[in-house]
Amino acid sequence: MPWFLTNMVVMRIYNKKYSKIFFVFTVLVFIEPLQTFAYIDPGTGSFFIQMIIASAVGLSFTMRASWGTIKRFFVRKSAQPAQLAQPEETHGDEKTH
Repeated sequence: MPWFLTNMVVMRIYNKKYSKIFFVFTVLVFIEPLQTFAYIDPGTGSFFIQMIIASAVGLSFTMRASWGTIKRFFVRKSAQPAQLAQPEETHGDEKTH
């Protein structure tokens, strides 16, 4: 099958999938009530502030607990340590002092 026909088949399947989703979304929009009422009580603001603080504290504890892993991820591995200097082999006729 030529590539352009394969692309057409894929697009046809893709369009069918999303046309169903679009249809369901459209139906849901039209059956919702025309008027909606909302009430935000005085505690909502403090709730959001608590959520922000709790998220920051949780993130800080998570970062602290896994700091070594994060550091190893971003820091390059250090170069291999230099090989220890080994004394050169001496031949039988040389004297060492």
